[in-house]
Amino acid sequence: MKKILITLLILGATITYAQNDEAYVDGLVSEFTETLDGDWFSNKRHCLGENKMFFMNDGSRCMSKESYFEVFIFWEVENKTNIKKFDSCGEYESTTFDKSLFVFDFKIDIKNKGVKKYEVSNPENKPTSSTGIYSCYRTFVFKSGEEIYTNTYNLYDLTNASTQKNINFSYNNDLKLVEIDVQIDAVIPVYDSSAERKK
Repeated sequence: MKKILITLLILGATITYAQNDEAYVDGLVSEFTETLDGDWFSNKRHCLGENKMFFMNDGSRCMSKESYFEVFIFWEVENKTNIKKFDSCGEYESTTFDKSLFVFDFKIDIKNKGVKKYEVSNPENKPTSSTGIYSCYRTFVFKSGEEIYTNTYNLYDLTNASTQKNINFSYNNDLKLVEIDVQIDAVIPVYDSSAERKK
């Protein structure tokens, strides 16, 4: 009887425990953005090896697989910014802000200018390319008209964290792309405080 009970408990935990990877999140995002009219952009955030677990509305548990991914999608309707979040465990309700938070004109500055790698003046003493602290990434996808373009960078490339300074530090931090990411940092806590996970 004891063995049967243990087996049932293990089986129950397996059934109510989901693990989803980046491809799962990308699929949800792709399905949703296909329904949008006009321009939009998304901001994917993840840190290598960072995992999160959530208790879902139905009582089940969900844990990210390998790394936790979250994607924020931004689009405008009647000069109001709409935001929706997807993560390794599903999707959240959309939220509308009463004003336009972003300038949806990405064509020149963002398409043609990306973040440069951390580079030092003396390559013989170059910094470690990626440490546990700086294994976080941003991926932007912009849809402008019929065109879609992507830009990915490591947050390490925005720092002067090595003993040798990053010669691309000022260039990187002056980019419109990075400016938008900073704006998103300010918006996320407001969104997270009100948006509910969809059932």
